[in-house]
Amino acid sequence: ENSSAYYNLRRHIIGTAKYTFYISEAKLISVYPLVAVRYANAAPLQYDVNAVLDWARKGWFGVTYRSNYAVGLNLGVRLNNTLRAGYAYDLAIGSIKNYSGGSHEIFLGYTFGKKEEEKKDESVDRLKQDLLVDSMIAVLKKQNDDDKKKMENMQQQIDSLKKNQGQGGANSPGGNNPGGNTPGNSPTPSAMNDSTGTMRISNASDFKDEEGKMVMPNYYVIVGAFKNKEGAEEQKKKYIMRGFPLTTIFFNDKRNLYYVCVVGTTNEEAANKELADAKFGTPDAWIFVLK
Repeated sequence: ENSSAYYNLRRHIIGTAKYTFYISEAKLISVYPLVAVRYANAAPLQYDVNAVLDWARKGWFGVTYRSNYAVGLNLGVRLNNTLRAGYAYDLAIGSIKNYSGGSHEIFLGYTFGKKEEEKKDESVDRLKQDLLVDSMIAVLKKQNDDDKKKMENMQQQIDSLKKNQGQGGANSPGGNNPGGNTPGNSPTPSAMNDSTGTMRISNASDFKDEEGKMVMPNYYVIVGAFKNKEGAEEQKKKYIMRGFPLTTIFFNDKRNLYYVCVVGTTNEEAANKELADAKFGTPDAWIFVLK
């Protein structure tokens, strides 16, 4: 007998959801659950639940549960950015296991073009490079401007020193004195001209450090002499902020003055180098040679 069969197409609704948890972002180890749900009219709801461990985007291992049908496992490797291979096995459960011994699957996948993730990474890398270049240009420009200003200041100081030497004069022994003028009847240390400015010679025994101990004989770069200690303290803070962490205060009880010293050294050449740096903030800084 002839028989006929009729088939009607049914709408199938499929939904999936996935979320990635990073176990170690540094090592690119992640776990992501993946859920798939299938529904069709007049058919039972079906769902798959997967859990996958992914390592460094090079390989993965996963387990699967298919509703009332099977459990399975799968593993695979990414051979490169576009090629991947894997193996999966499903073991039937429930009543269907009497009719199925399970299934094996070997697959090979190839991705055409670049992944969206790789495109984003390249875009981010280019943006970082552009920002780095812009930042380096800004830093170099600022350094260039600063160097120009320093050169201009040094030239002005050299011109001023030449002018003073041409007039046969020397800087006032009192030095920079924002905190008060040097007493007019105070004894003046002897002075001598050197290649960079004025050096002043005095007795080390006349000076005490901040702990009240006698200052050792040396070359000392001085950036101010003050009648009151408050003015000296302010000058000390200023030079510490400018990058002279060893700045200290000497007291001369004979002259009743507080001297701010930014550095001490055992030789004249080193003292002159430090003096050049100190003069940017105090043009009339000088070197005390304490003997």
